[in-house]
Amino acid sequence: MPKLEELARKNMQGSVQTAKKSFDFDREEELGAVPKGKQAIVLRKLVKENDVYYDLRVFYWDKNENRFKPTSKGVMMTAEQFLEVRKLMGIN
Repeated sequence: MPKLEELARKNMQGSVQTAKKSFDFDREEELGAVPKGKQAIVLRKLVKENDVYYDLRVFYWDKNENRFKPTSKGVMMTAEQFLEVRKLMGIN
């Protein structure tokens, strides 16, 4: 699965930037991105103190800033909720 940075390279030439954090997380790890036209569906793992969250969100390409930015279309869930969603999909 490609990363957001790889999709950004397809939309521009030169330096690549991804969206800045909108929340103050201790750690943010992009797990993958699925292309959706000029948008991307991105799965990220976010850590705040000892709490782990998963964020599944649509990002759009901002032509003016040459980077992907998050939209409000998405969901952030706790690690426990993420495991429940995985179970619903038949993934252990």
